[in-house]
Amino acid sequence: MGRREAIVKALIWRFLVAIPISLIVNYLFIGNVATSISLAIVGNFISTILYYIYDRTWFKYRKVND
Repeated sequence: MGRREAIVKALIWRFLVAIPISLIVNYLFIGNVATSISLAIVGNFISTILYYIYDRTWFKYRKVND
């Protein structure tokens, strides 16, 4: 998997699954839409970066050991 594919995969996952779920869970606990949106965006931005690094490392390590 190349870098571009990893980025696209991470972004699709975040926008279609992770952000909506985070938003709903945040709202259920906090009860404030603006705060829930802010937390969902910030949390998922950080998670996307970490996921990208993990994905790249995983495939790099896997190639070496295959």
